[in-house]
Amino acid sequence: LTGCPSSDKITVPVLLQPDQSITVEEYRNILSQEHLLIDVRQSHQFQICSLPRAQNIPLHQLEKNIETLKQQLQEDTKPIYVMCRRGIDSQKAVLLLSKHGISAKNIIGGLTQWAVSIDPSFPIY
Repeated sequence: LTGCPSSDKITVPVLLQPDQSITVEEYRNILSQEHLLIDVRQSHQFQICSLPRAQNIPLHQLEKNIETLKQQLQEDTKPIYVMCRRGIDSQKAVLLLSKHGISAKNIIGGLTQWAVSIDPSFPIY
């Protein structure tokens, strides 16, 4: 339509230090352990598909939910992992959480990588 070649290849910028991210394979290995998974996609995207136990806090609402999140973590300290569709917004969320003193790890490649590497039947939109 535009005269440009189509491409499904998205270049995901690396915004974090290596120790601030894990792979989808590493995340799969901790699924049975106690943790908090924050999915920062829009709520309508979250309704289409999500991983079990994911808590939806859209990126644009994350900062106004920081105090609630801090209170939740005081009551029950556990590792935090952040996911989105491709791994870009989740990196931004990890940076934002870090700015507020909350340690979290990005899941590299997000749900798209989960579908490719872990569960090919996982619905991707």
